[in-house]
Amino acid sequence: MLAGMALTGCTQSGEINLGHAKNQHPGSATAYVSVELLARDIGLTVISSSKFYAALRDAHTSNFVVIYPEPHGWVFVNGDAVCSSGTIIRDGELLLPADMAMTIRKHLRSERVPPPPLPPPSSVVLAPAPQTVQTLVRTEPPRSPRGVVMIDPGHGGKDPGAKSVLGYWEAPVVLTVGLQVRELLVGSNVTVEMTRSVAETSLDKYGRAALSNRVKPDVYVSIHCDAAANPAAGGYTVYVARGEKGRSLALALAVEHGLRRAGFSRRTADPVAFADFVVLKDNSHPAVLVELGYLTNRAEAARLRDSDHQARYAAAIYEGIMEYLRVHGE
Repeated sequence: MLAGMALTGCTQSGEINLGHAKNQHPGSATAYVSVELLARDIGLTVISSSKFYAALRDAHTSNFVVIYPEPHGWVFVNGDAVCSSGTIIRDGELLLPADMAMTIRKHLRSERVPPPPLPPPSSVVLAPAPQTVQTLVRTEPPRSPRGVVMIDPGHGGKDPGAKSVLGYWEAPVVLTVGLQVRELLVGSNVTVEMTRSVAETSLDKYGRAALSNRVKPDVYVSIHCDAAANPAAGGYTVYVARGEKGRSLALALAVEHGLRRAGFSRRTADPVAFADFVVLKDNSHPAVLVELGYLTNRAEAARLRDSDHQARYAAAIYEGIMEYLRVHGE
């Protein structure tokens, strides 16, 4: 965890083509480059870039880099925090220290590691079981050395979830975030199962808990958006089952750490909340439920609908999962 890491800035001297430098910060000799130029220097491809964060990938070795700007500025390579970022924002563009490339290179994998294959659609069949619980009949993909993660985008199908003050529904938002978390995890060679990957689903909350108990994932993360009568209520919340003191609590603390590190505000004074949600209390495996923010809060509703913020939520959850797996994964 970052609390126990002695992290130093990436801005150390190293070899790089400084002719790529965009400019210098006033009063500093540090040269800065665009995300695209830094990615080119380290042989990666930019898959997402905004003033909120940048994500770089190499499909051949499954290297994945996420960079957050200051004041919550960290650089993550394959899920590991390697240093502070030292970024600046100029004219709405994220600029990076040119010599960040040298530090990132030290943490990149050199061997070719293809991501684990997703099971073909024909290998997954959801069939009704007694008491409306769903049974999963599937072909097992090979387990990743880091374990198996189940992502549960809440609601779906006939259940749209909560309605925002801006008129849109919860279910499509959490599905978008959940699919982005899956993409990030697969890019880091983690095996991922989804409770749903499309808008339609016949799984209710009991079916999702039962599905987790059949698949036996090492991590279960349910993603939701919150709502309240008070329009001023805001902030994320990470829940575990009431009385939980084991690995679910460790997972919740790691995911909460990722969200806080990404600059999101927490609703509660304590980092983790406890509740008797079915997907938590009926789940036999490490499980958390994340409420990303309040759809009834106009400012948060606008952020939850924004694609940049959705990607930022996904990256934060991904980093929390990876932090947990580094300690508790296979």
